[in-house]
Amino acid sequence: MEPGSAPEVTQGTAKVSWKFNGRFLQEEFHGQMMGKPFSGQTLIGYDNTKQTFNSVWISDTQTSMFTSEGKGDSGNKVITLEGKASCAFSAGPMSPMKNGVAH
Repeated sequence: MEPGSAPEVTQGTAKVSWKFNGRFLQEEFHGQMMGKPFSGQTLIGYDNTKQTFNSVWISDTQTSMFTSEGKGDSGNKVITLEGKASCAFSAGPMSPMKNGVAH
């Protein structure tokens, strides 16, 4: 978890389902982080007004919500989202985060 350290690789499962007449995609994730059980949920959708994809992530390791926004590439087969999040394991400032969704 230190900058520059090797990533931790673990196994997990995800259940994905459409919500609200197919307007949003919800993912429920269960796995391990730092040797302990870990669960989280994300909700992603497309904002017709702003012409962007938006997501919110919550988990059982934090009390804040991570929100991100971005655009799609390759006919929306790859979506890159960016936002800022506070780390659940430090009291430091908010860090920029970037994640991608590939179809």
